Amino acid sequence: MSRPSDCAAPPDARLLALVADRTHNAVIIADAAGHVQWVNAGFTRVTGYAPAEVVGRRPGDVLQGPDTDPATVAFMRARIRAGEGFRTEGVNYHKCGAPYWLDIEVQPVTDGAGTVTHFIAIEQDVTERKRGELALRASEERLAEAQRIAHLGSWTWDPAGDRMWWSEERYRLFGVDPAHFRPTFEAFLELVHPADRDRVRWEQQHVSSGADTLDHDYRVIRPDGRTIWVHSRVRATRGANGRLALLEGTAQDITERKLAEAALAEALALQTAILDYAPSCVISLGPDGTVVTFNRTAERELGYTAAELIGRRTPVLWHDPAELEARATEMTARLGRPAAFEELFLTDDQSGPTARVWTFVRKDGTRFPAELTVTTLRGPAGRAIGHLGLATNITHRYEAERTQRMLSSRLAEQNAALEEQSRLTALQAGVGLALNRDVPIAEVLRGCCDTILRNTGAAFVRAWTLNDAADVLELQASVGLYTHTNGPHARVPVGQFKIGRIAASRTPHLTNDVRNDPNVRDPAWAAREGMVAFAGHPLVCGGQLVGVLALFARAALSEGTLVTLRAAADALAMGIARKRAETHVREQERRHRAIVESAIDCIVTVDQRGRITEFNPAAERAFGYSRADVLGRELAGLLVPAEYRDRHMGGIERYLRTRESKILGTRLVGLPALRKDGTRFPVELSIVPTRVGGETAFTAFFRDITFEQAAEAKRREAEQQLQKAKEAAEAAAQTQSQFLANVSHELRTPIAAIVGYAEMLLDPRLGVNERVRAVKTIMRSGRHLTTLVNDVLDLGRIDAGRMELERTSCRLRRLVLEAVAQADVAAREKQLDLRVTPLGRLPAGLTTDPTRLRQIVDNLLSNAVKFTEPGKRVEVRLRLDAGRAAGPHLLIEVEDEGIGIAPEALARLFQPFTQADASTTRRFGGSGLGLSICKRLAHLMGGEITVRSAPGAGSCFALALPVSADDMADLVDEREFSEASQSVLAADPAAPKLAGRVLLAEDTPTIQTVLRYFLERAGLTVEVVGNGRAAVERALAAEFDVILMDMQMPEMDGYAATSALRQSGYERAIVALTAHAMTGDEEKCLQAGCNAYLSKPVDAVRLIRVVARQIPSQSWAVKYDALLRKAPAPQLPPVEPVRPSVPSPMDKLTADYRRALPDKIRALGEALRERNITHLSELAHRLRGSAGMYGLPAVSEAAGRVEDGCRAGQAVPQLEGLVATLENVCAKAGGGAGS
Repeated sequence: MSRPSDCAAPPDARLLALVADRTHNAVIIADAAGHVQWVNAGFTRVTGYAPAEVVGRRPGDVLQGPDTDPATVAFMRARIRAGEGFRTEGVNYHKCGAPYWLDIEVQPVTDGAGTVTHFIAIEQDVTERKRGELALRASEERLAEAQRIAHLGSWTWDPAGDRMWWSEERYRLFGVDPAHFRPTFEAFLELVHPADRDRVRWEQQHVSSGADTLDHDYRVIRPDGRTIWVHSRVRATRGANGRLALLEGTAQDITERKLAEAALAEALALQTAILDYAPSCVISLGPDGTVVTFNRTAERELGYTAAELIGRRTPVLWHDPAELEARATEMTARLGRPAAFEELFLTDDQSGPTARVWTFVRKDGTRFPAELTVTTLRGPAGRAIGHLGLATNITHRYEAERTQRMLSSRLAEQNAALEEQSRLTALQAGVGLALNRDVPIAEVLRGCCDTILRNTGAAFVRAWTLNDAADVLELQASVGLYTHTNGPHARVPVGQFKIGRIAASRTPHLTNDVRNDPNVRDPAWAAREGMVAFAGHPLVCGGQLVGVLALFARAALSEGTLVTLRAAADALAMGIARKRAETHVREQERRHRAIVESAIDCIVTVDQRGRITEFNPAAERAFGYSRADVLGRELAGLLVPAEYRDRHMGGIERYLRTRESKILGTRLVGLPALRKDGTRFPVELSIVPTRVGGETAFTAFFRDITFEQAAEAKRREAEQQLQKAKEAAEAAAQTQSQFLANVSHELRTPIAAIVGYAEMLLDPRLGVNERVRAVKTIMRSGRHLTTLVNDVLDLGRIDAGRMELERTSCRLRRLVLEAVAQADVAAREKQLDLRVTPLGRLPAGLTTDPTRLRQIVDNLLSNAVKFTEPGKRVEVRLRLDAGRAAGPHLLIEVEDEGIGIAPEALARLFQPFTQADASTTRRFGGSGLGLSICKRLAHLMGGEITVRSAPGAGSCFALALPVSADDMADLVDEREFSEASQSVLAADPAAPKLAGRVLLAEDTPTIQTVLRYFLERAGLTVEVVGNGRAAVERALAAEFDVILMDMQMPEMDGYAATSALRQSGYERAIVALTAHAMTGDEEKCLQAGCNAYLSKPVDAVRLIRVVARQIPSQSWAVKYDALLRKAPAPQLPPVEPVRPSVPSPMDKLTADYRRALPDKIRALGEALRERNITHLSELAHRLRGSAGMYGLPAVSEAAGRVEDGCRAGQAVPQLEGLVATLENVCAKAGGGAGS
């Protein structure tokens, strides 16, 4: 810093140096043009510039900057040019760039002639004073603005001089003109409502005499006649002697809050009445699981009082522990975590409310079923604030539901509608500036803190609210330097840390010396961040702590700032308390509204004039009206039938007059109600009176009991149906038992013959004729067994809906005459007259399933022959019925002169497992399945079978089948049909001979040999291939009449080979060969493209018959009758050890096959040891098919079990057991014992 002696000294330098040493202000001496000639040390201290930096320059060129007022500069320059002195204030800039305010006085220096030679300027730094003035003005403006926005007026009263000062907002609030109203205490009392005036006077005296603060509400009658509610807060300031020195207070308009509280209280009274008289148990839980609501119905149903349960966490008391545990296990598995208790009652995906039946346990231990709906209650931010449960005792309905489950659909619809309409509405938030915003409390407080931050210049501001239950302050908002609401200050226990101590003491804490304040835990942080001041205010409203407001500032807080903060804290406390109160009341209203809207029963409220004021969703669904349709309209004219309306209105009038009623509070059952569409339905009704707005209202609870009334009728009907079903089941069981007895007899008879004659064949002494007769008997019994098994399988396919019919054109006369020729053998044995009689013109061909048609005709002919005594007649008649409404039909009638059928037996004739008489089975045999199968087959073919009969007069069965237009185009007359009949019946009985080429695709050599033997014996040329690929190549390279295709072969199986041939355009016949005979195997082969199906072991006669049907007609060299009649059995030589006969080719093949069995078993064992299950299955399949054809059924059966085990995926140990069994059976067969 330069001293005066260091500067260029103007005239009188010693005097100037002395002045400079004694002043802290800046002193400048300039010439008449304004250029600096000398400055003192104070100049350097104020401006930062050394003398050398400014001498010779104008001060303004060095010190002025952007914020220097141009008008002030122009004023100073004008006065200097005029040579006049002046004093003013302005803004200059320090050398470091910082602006500062200065008070500058400039005076001219003249010579003896009065000419200005110099100017002397003295500058004083007044920055701190200017800042204080600006802050005070801004604070006063903000306070006035805050009071205006919040409708908050302030006042001050000096009791010594009875002087009172009112703010502008208080004048506006009370509706008086400041120009004409003198604010004194007595003048103020004149504005107070007369009913509140004495209390206000006494409270004012109470504060004056000793109390420090006062909060009270009172009414004011404004000059314009409007009455408002005012909340006033008064604070007393006392002198050192304790005497009252000053009263300060605020007044805020709370009229809207008072009106809202009154309206909400009235609504709450109505909702409480509805809650108490609701017919369902209404139980609500808080967010921590404690019971909040427990209505009178819940008390009556469960046996507990509300006082016992409210406030306690006891919902498990009335639940069955076993049900809760089962549901908890289910939800834990679904959620992947332990389920919370309330989650047990929501939907499986936790999306919303659902109805569920639970077992409720009363206080006395008794139980009842209850339908429970649980809804999650949510606050304005979507946060769960509790759960609402509605439970209805469904004991009376439960029994009916168990016998008739389908009646539960109505309940499901109601639950769905309840779920759809159980949504909650958002809260309408608060009043005031930030407090009036419709946002959650945290956002409201954040807006308030932001406002405080701007008005006070604080570094950051925070607001906590009190959690009463936990006695903890929770940080809701933080703005400024720190904006997070988590961390150590997020939850502050009351009484701990400075924030908690402010709450506990309910005393503000203010300091402008944070670093030395013992209540600040981290002075180092305060120093590091530059914190100087702290202000913390408890937020108290009506004597109740609701939170804490606190801020830190980097500059000292002025008194004006503290006043502003104190007013903001008071307003904030009132806003939080009001918002909490409104939230509580609205939650109660929402809770009660949810009860009404979620109720399963109809709830309708009417006023004392009978007009509807409430109509819940259940009522909308039941009566067909929308809520908007009925509000304000008379209930009697809408819902009450005409004959009851006068009684309804008379009851209301009588109650209003006498306050007496016989029906209020009771339940009326069976009353009729009227829907919008005019239909009536029975209801259960209860009515309760309530008081709403000083008038009587009536709330009616309706329940549609159509379901209950119908349930009893349904129950009786169900009992009758159950009795009928029981009787039918007993009859079916008896019928099935009879069938099993019949089938058992039918099975035992041929089996006994087969076993007996097989044992006879082992006797070497048996003669040739006896041996031939034994073999014929065995073959006949085997075919009978096959027929019986096929009947059972056909019935099973039909009942399962898996019987698929072929639809192709067949020659009618050939089919009928073949059936007649087959039946003719048995007819001749009984010396019956079997004849065919065509009547009129008949279709030459018929489009149908020839196999199933032949099956029906065979069965009808077999029955006719069986039940007709020797010497009688059996006739087959054919005629065309062209007059039917459904189109022309072919009639095939089979008439006999047999025993006939009694009328009572005709009704059950076509039922499975039955015959006309049980004695018929013992006399004639049979399982009772044939006619049932024929009836069902005829139905599947679009036709029908009818019968007429009388005991002793024979029977006539008529099969009617539809005839297509194409078939009607080719008709033949009786003569043509008769000639064909004679040629067939007169056919040569010689052995059949066929001509044609057959390709045999079979991978098992033994089966190749057997099939080739039977085919060549019938006259066919046979070529053999060993796999499907070779079959495809040969079939496409040469012409064959028929392909016999094994369906399981290596390289390419029969299914793939058949598909490949069909895809390449191959059209000749393909017959499937397979060892599988299960349901669906035939359909699988036909779907692959096969024309026919043979299961192994293959019967020689069936093999030739199927092949013959597939060979084109020009290749035939055999007559019909020869096909149908079996070839004479070979003459078997006698079995005599001393003279062995020459073995037949078949005997040699069988012997070779048996010798090869050990090799086949070794191959099976090797495949099993290598765990090659696929190869094992193939080997077993081959053995299964070939063994049966060589007369080794035990081996075939054992091999089949191995194959089935492989296909079923059985474990290796199980397969080892099956292979070991097969090995034992083969060992016996190889030695001859098992053959």
